[in-house]
Amino acid sequence: MIIDHKRFREKLGGQLVPGDMSRDFIGVNLSRSGLASQILPTFFQTKINWAAGAYDIGGWFSAGSPTIVTVPVGVTRVRSFYSVLFTGAFIGGELIFLTQRLNGITNVAEGQTVFPVAAAFFNLWVATTGPYDVTPGDTISVQMFPILPTLPSLSVFGSADTAFGVEAVTMEF
Repeated sequence: MIIDHKRFREKLGGQLVPGDMSRDFIGVNLSRSGLASQILPTFFQTKINWAAGAYDIGGWFSAGSPTIVTVPVGVTRVRSFYSVLFTGAFIGGELIFLTQRLNGITNVAEGQTVFPVAAAFFNLWVATTGPYDVTPGDTISVQMFPILPTLPSLSVFGSADTAFGVEAVTMEF
């Protein structure tokens, strides 16, 4: 949680509104709600595309760069989460690498998660990080690398169940 909400909002040029509880949270929550399913080819690393979400307090997301969020001025430490709902005719035992990337490389705070795929049509994965250091201008993304010997691709649903959020936990001015 941000300790000095007023300074943070002023730094970003925002206004404090009496009763505005959003100042207790500085971050972004995106989803794929309203988007068509995204097809991810097997054996390729692919960034997940996002749509504007429930909130973006601090200007993290740009529709012109739908695969990343950018750390705003003043933010020096964050934590993040993501969930991915996907489908395919899985037989079970396939592997999918799901990574969060910081500036294009695997985020050391989270590492790379390897999930075995269930023998089911739908799979939902959720991951979260502890706090990690960032610098304003850093980019954060979520990427999947499916290893599906029996399938050419998988589909990531355009739904609110596929979500990505980043919260500032430390600020510097």
